[in-house]
Amino acid sequence: MALLSLSEINKSFDSRQVLKNINLNISQGEFVSLVGVSGSGKSTLLNIIAGLEKPDSGIVLLNGESLNGKTGKVSYMFQKDLLFPYYTILDNVILPLIISGIKKENAQKKAEPFFAQFGLEGTQQKYPKQLSGGMKQRAAFLRTYLSSKELMLLDEPFSALDMITKNQMHEWYLNVMSKLKLTTLLITHDIEEAILLSDRILIMNNVNESEETNMIAELMVESERPRTMDFCYTEQFARMKQKIYKML
Repeated sequence: MALLSLSEINKSFDSRQVLKNINLNISQGEFVSLVGVSGSGKSTLLNIIAGLEKPDSGIVLLNGESLNGKTGKVSYMFQKDLLFPYYTILDNVILPLIISGIKKENAQKKAEPFFAQFGLEGTQQKYPKQLSGGMKQRAAFLRTYLSSKELMLLDEPFSALDMITKNQMHEWYLNVMSKLKLTTLLITHDIEEAILLSDRILIMNNVNESEETNMIAELMVESERPRTMDFCYTEQFARMKQKIYKML
């Protein structure tokens, strides 16, 4: 059984349909990216999975249980790190645990072992302004991970980083994902990022009356893990990039 399953998801705002007959299954440990033009419903789809929006029709299942309209069941990370400037990194990271009712002392004990795994050892008592952009994103990833270990929804979390930091974060996330067996659904406008990180890439377009769905294609990335940035310079990578550009 798939970890996440979407069946016949439809969603409209006023008279405009943004999602049409979306079907998707994601297995445990899989990395799937959504790529598409602006307005094709990528963020709306993540909001539906997160329970922030309800579909007009269709069902979202996590481990066989309905997620329709239910929040707090998956982890959701946005483009900005959204760290509170006057909280220490440790207090920022454990905030979702505190909100869920866990006592602060127990939340700290739960979070501490992951600081080394996320490359944040020694930052616990620092404040966000004392960290680089990449380190702040790592803290945001850890906070997201601690809020739920089933599924990570990522809405362009690397887009605000400079190229060198972004490349470092890509390799870091692939390493962490492998160690912790994370399941990830990523929205990105960066085609190279999608190819480097993903097992599968889903291409979305605006709803067209003549098409059965606006999820128009699915591409497998046939490259074994662990991957490094060297994969970006292969012929296979270039062919995939060209193919996706043509689709878009």
